[in-house]
Amino acid sequence: MIKKWIYIVGAILLLSFALYYSLLSLSKDEETSFSKSTKVTIGKVQKSITLIGQIEASKIMAVNSSITGKIIEKYYSLGDSVKAGETLLTIKPDQEKYVEFLRNKNAFYKAKIEFKEKEIEYNNSKELFESHFIHEDELRKSKNAFDIAKMQVEISEKTFEIYKSKYNIDEKSVFKIIPIKAPIGGIVTEDNVEEGNYIKSALSEYNEGTVICVIGNFDELRADFTIAEEYLPVLRKIEKVKLKTKKGANLGVGRIVKISPLGNSNNGYVSFDFSVELKSPPKRIYPGTSVQAEIIITEKDSCLIVPIPAIGFEGEQAFVNFKNDKNIIIKYVKIGVVGNRFVEITEGVVKGDILVY
Repeated sequence: MIKKWIYIVGAILLLSFALYYSLLSLSKDEETSFSKSTKVTIGKVQKSITLIGQIEASKIMAVNSSITGKIIEKYYSLGDSVKAGETLLTIKPDQEKYVEFLRNKNAFYKAKIEFKEKEIEYNNSKELFESHFIHEDELRKSKNAFDIAKMQVEISEKTFEIYKSKYNIDEKSVFKIIPIKAPIGGIVTEDNVEEGNYIKSALSEYNEGTVICVIGNFDELRADFTIAEEYLPVLRKIEKVKLKTKKGANLGVGRIVKISPLGNSNNGYVSFDFSVELKSPPKRIYPGTSVQAEIIITEKDSCLIVPIPAIGFEGEQAFVNFKNDKNIIIKYVKIGVVGNRFVEITEGVVKGDILVY
């Protein structure tokens, strides 16, 4: 009997040791399954987005001619620095077009005189018809002549106005040499004409005319960006953004000067263009350079924070792995603001708690 109890006690002890080492091994496996640990601290949570844009000159202007004619002299070259009001070239107005203009003008005035004559004849015919001095057929002939003269004067007037607008004829300066001046100061970034070229006026409503050159003022630059529709309300609330080069060099703070009222739609994705002005930009920055803008979407100071990877989820319930001495306990928590690197915890942990993940 005693021998039997000795076997039972030995078996119980053996099972106890086996269970102890099994739990110890499980605890070690549980600890080694986590590679990082962190403390719950008080800090700042910030959610921001980084946009890639391009530097452009704030003032870029295409130079056009106000008259049609031939370039007599040209005073600039591509890459030259010019001042506002400086003469770029001189133009001799197109006199052949002026002769044709006069022809159309004379035809219009002649049609006006003829129309006036037919109008008087028709009014006289009406009076004679009402007094029974002429037959109805004669009145009808007078009316037809009046209608034709009216139609001809309308056509002549329209032709004359179209021609005048198309070639921007200025009768006072048609025999003068006209200077074309720089509208702004800056660098000539595009040159499209040479001496002897024939150029068209840009004042016509029927064509855009000849672009003589393009001048860019690089004393003030702007950065052009595109932002997703969901972040547009945030963008409208801020005035300035932080700017960096593509390699991370700080460019300072730029002021938002324009937000497009019209969105760009692409496969259901809507975005908006906006521009940021750089006052006194660094000399190393040129138009065409890529630039980054940091837009802060949301932020909160002085709150309990942990790194985002330290948060786990069971469905929609957030939890953390709390380390208490050698034990790891799952704690369910409530989260607040989610930033780029950290997340706010509003309930479930206190400052100094050690978490593993």
